[in-house]
Amino acid sequence: EIGMLQSDAVISALNIVAWGNDLSGRLPSEIGLLQNRLVNLDLELNRLSSFIPTHIGQLSLLERLG
Repeated sequence: EIGMLQSDAVISALNIVAWGNDLSGRLPSEIGLLQNRLVNLDLELNRLSSFIPTHIGQLSLLERLG
């Protein structure tokens, strides 16, 4: 299950690659807290449910969503 994302770390560019890890649940709205850092979000081949949070639109540096 995907838990809370922490925004207090100093990170310049972030890639989250978690494909094929059998993750379940929903993508937390806190993903939007990574708006100035997240470049790649790859969650393919998991069992995520629900909707894509609207906060994903705040990810201005996002180049790949898979």
